Amino acid sequence: MEGVSLRAVARRLGATTGLVSHHFADRAELTEAALDHAAAVIVTRVMKMPGSTDVFDVLAAVLPIDAVTIENWRFAFSVRTSAMFDPDLRRFDRMILEHWNSYLPGQLAGRVEGDLHDACRHLIALVDGIALQAVLNPLDWPADKQIHHLRLGYSALVTGARQ
Repeated sequence: MEGVSLRAVARRLGATTGLVSHHFADRAELTEAALDHAAAVIVTRVMKMPGSTDVFDVLAAVLPIDAVTIENWRFAFSVRTSAMFDPDLRRFDRMILEHWNSYLPGQLAGRVEGDLHDACRHLIALVDGIALQAVLNPLDWPADKQIHHLRLGYSALVTGARQ
């Protein structure tokens, strides 16, 4: 996040700094827009799925298995790292958690024994952990391995093996 500047964004877009600064007053405003975009990418991907889609498939759809999701996870992890030192950036993580906390329990009802919110936290941690490994070690964590490990964790949760 330290390298994010209007100049760096303009360079990456192939635009002028003036064009970027016309839309964003400062780095904070630029970061805010990027956070909103990153969250919208994932939320839109999930919301486009039919209501009957199994929660496993929804979780699999947000793993870093293609160029869009890989870039999104890289950005998310950089924001989360910076959020440890900048409380204003924690909004991004809270927004994503609120989405999952409102969506997952209803999807897990009748499939999971015990506290649905605890099950939700378990799945969020599972997806985050797989994503972190996949972003840091992409050659060791291709899409099929990510899906395999998600299936292992999800199956353990759904069959009640989670302790």
